[in-house]
Amino acid sequence: MSNFRTTDYTSWIGRTAVDRSGAKIGKVEDIYADDDTGQPEWLAVTTGLFGSHVSFVPLRGAQAQGDDLVVAYDKDTVKDAPRAEADGHLSQQEEDRLYEYYGAGGADWGVTGATRPPRRQAGGAAPRGTTPAGARPTTP
Repeated sequence: MSNFRTTDYTSWIGRTAVDRSGAKIGKVEDIYADDDTGQPEWLAVTTGLFGSHVSFVPLRGAQAQGDDLVVAYDKDTVKDAPRAEADGHLSQQEEDRLYEYYGAGGADWGVTGATRPPRRQAGGAAPRGTTPAGARPTTP
């Protein structure tokens, strides 16, 4: 994955998210960043009939390919992910559930040249949560 400083992740909003085989997952609705670091971590992707659900997918391992965004997980893995409200902030509990799920999920990090995301930040501290990239984090 490209360095955060050289990638304009906001240009990924509105792209079609697809898996490695090209199967359409949904449309990227938003990008959520870590409250502490400001680094983008999660893609909010509309899924389901008429885009009626939002699934969160780790941003790490995703790469733009034409008008699509290829993610490191297959379509079924994304659609079966734990639900979280796309209300502008992932709570620590929601993020923990997602990390636990995707940690055991079927990511193919080698396809995109990325490495598996760390479970904890440097120093062992757990991240507080995430907020849409570019948004100001709210304090609990």
